[in-house]
Amino acid sequence: MKFEITDNSLNKISADAVIAFTFSSKTTSVFNDLDKIFSGSLVEQVKSENFKAKVGEIMAFYTDKKILSPKIYIVGLGPMESFTANDLRRSVAIFAKIIKGKASSLAVSVLSPSETNLNIAIQADVITEGILLGDYSFNKYKKLDTKEKELEIDGISVIGIYPEDYNGGDVLVKDKIAVLFEIGNIQNKKSVEILTNPSNIQIVSDSMIRGLKNVK
Repeated sequence: MKFEITDNSLNKISADAVIAFTFSSKTTSVFNDLDKIFSGSLVEQVKSENFKAKVGEIMAFYTDKKILSPKIYIVGLGPMESFTANDLRRSVAIFAKIIKGKASSLAVSVLSPSETNLNIAIQADVITEGILLGDYSFNKYKKLDTKEKELEIDGISVIGIYPEDYNGGDVLVKDKIAVLFEIGNIQNKKSVEILTNPSNIQIVSDSMIRGLKNVK
């Protein structure tokens, strides 16, 4: 995956899908901004679908070409007061699984300092891990025809780098944040491959069985 840190708002990014996080107890600034663009239609759909923004709850919203992206996914994070990094990881992984094979580019806004105490490094790590977990396919022993090959997420535009914490549009700071996402991508990709490889799971299981047999 390649990451781009951009000053553009979500409605000005051409991506297959937009991710907008929100809490069950309070809507986020990005949700409110998008709702304004659609003249309250987001809130109307939330009410009509009884969307509660629980952890991992997803709502799809079609944009009808009012913004560059064809679809917005509202991703629930649960109550703001008890929100944790694991809530973010779970929600992103569920989202990635839902759109698996349907999108190759995403746009996402990180949570602001007023919405969470998770700094940008933690968010970068958790978001990349969640996407990799949800989007991962173990195809080592599977031969795929070119026509059968599924779309994989290979590009993510990240916005919401707030001036008070990250010196605004400073190019060097933006590059450093991009590196944080790349590091999270590389590290988590290795972890996901190890955890989801059946042969590794068997090795772990055999080791556990041997260990149990040796317990007296």
